[in-house]
Amino acid sequence: MSLKAAPHFWPGKLRTAFVFSVPGRHEKTCSQPVAGATGRNLDDALTILHRRRPDLFGSSKRYDYRITNAYDKPIWPKQNNGRSEATVGEIEGRSNRDRVVRELKDCNLIVWCGKKAQHVERLVADRLASKIHIEVPHLSPMALWSLKVPRGSPSLDGTTVSEARIELWVTQVLEQCDCPAR
Repeated sequence: MSLKAAPHFWPGKLRTAFVFSVPGRHEKTCSQPVAGATGRNLDDALTILHRRRPDLFGSSKRYDYRITNAYDKPIWPKQNNGRSEATVGEIEGRSNRDRVVRELKDCNLIVWCGKKAQHVERLVADRLASKIHIEVPHLSPMALWSLKVPRGSPSLDGTTVSEARIELWVTQVLEQCDCPAR
C-alpha cells in the first residue's frame, strides 16, 4: 500500500518520523502537515539536528521526513466551536491507532512532539516496539514558549530567545537519541 500526502501526513523519503497533534487550518489549506509556524520551527530545528547528527537526521528539509499527527482530521477553533485539539476519544479510536501504526511501521526513529502525540504513542508502542522513540514538547510557538531558557545561558549569545528555545528542544531530542529502542 502506498502512503499519500494529506493535511495530516507526509510520506517523506527518510525513515525518521515526526508525530504532531492535529492538522489545522493552514494544513487543510496547503494539504501538507506542519504548514504554519510549527513547520517553520521544525525547519529551524532540522537545520541544527542535521548539522549535529546527520547519521540520524539525514536532511535539513522538513518534507524529506515522514510527518504525521496523533489525529488525522483537521481541527481549528472557527471550524470546531473553539476547539483546536482532538479529544481523547478521537485519538484512542481503533481506526486512528491502526492508521498511526500503518504510517510509522517502516520508520526507525520516531519523534513524538507534544502531549497528544505522546498519548497515542503509549497506545501503539507495543506495535512499534523495535523503533527508537523520542518524546519532546510540541514545536508550536506556544509550546516552545513554555521551555525555560536559563538566565545567562551561553545559548543566548547572539541568538533570540526563540532560537534559544529551539536549541533547548533540539538538546532534548539529541539526549534521547542514544537511548536503546524500546
